[in-house]
Amino acid sequence: MIILKPKFILIILLSLMMPIMATEVCDQANELLYQAYDLYAKKHVISQQKRLLERALQLCPNPEIHNYLAFVLGNSGKYSQAIKHYKQALQQNPKFYEAWYDLGELYYEQNQFILSLEAYLHICKIDVDAKVQIQQLLTERNYAIVDSDKIISQENLLLLYNPKNNATINNNLLDCGIKLQIQPVFSFYNFKFNNDILKSSKQLDEIAATLRKLYNSTIKIHAHTDTFTNKINRDELNLKSSQKRATAIANALVEKGISIERIQTFGHGYHKPIAYGISSIVAKKNTRIEIEIINL
Repeated sequence: MIILKPKFILIILLSLMMPIMATEVCDQANELLYQAYDLYAKKHVISQQKRLLERALQLCPNPEIHNYLAFVLGNSGKYSQAIKHYKQALQQNPKFYEAWYDLGELYYEQNQFILSLEAYLHICKIDVDAKVQIQQLLTERNYAIVDSDKIISQENLLLLYNPKNNATINNNLLDCGIKLQIQPVFSFYNFKFNNDILKSSKQLDEIAATLRKLYNSTIKIHAHTDTFTNKINRDELNLKSSQKRATAIANALVEKGISIERIQTFGHGYHKPIAYGISSIVAKKNTRIEIEIINL
């Protein structure tokens, strides 16, 4: 006959009680989640919701709580924290389609369009709105365009420029029934060409950091001007101006650690417009820098 010592009896009892205790704690966490939902419906302050949800996560972290806390944080402008909680929700439940959609929306609001597109792709087969967003991003090429007042992060750039990431996105697009594909070319509007500004450009910092990781690639810098000017010798002037701008970008990247041997520059003048007309909007679209990556 085996006689268990009191110590082992206690361990066995605790092991039997743990699932019950865990269930009770998670029930408490869910109650706090419902209270936070209720506050939103009654338009109470975000800080109260945040406290309830943080307490709920301490008790029983689950994807639903992470997701709603991310939603609350996003609404209060705390985007990086919101993204962190969306990712934690998706780590626990990769098929949590509400989290994928809300993450895509949050990236979209921040003009991080490639990350937005990639998030929507996870649910494009089951969510019509996500598929519509993807098609819009591809048709308008928003995913690869940035104005001077926006910064496209290294995380976005690597999705576009890294051949493995690029291929994964394009395969997922085909799997979703979308024939349009993304190309490893990024367009930058209203780049500031003062040398001091180029040296301190946060966007160029992100580009250089990306290119250092893609060390086996060739970098093609294309500069374009607008299509309408009444100056004499406008063709020659626009070609010289565009080449000067492409060279300025190349020199700035070299100063940030990119080998000049990897870089090719092209000044196209106004010979490759992407929009037609005489409005300032058309001029803005055509006056651009395009950075293309050719992976070896």
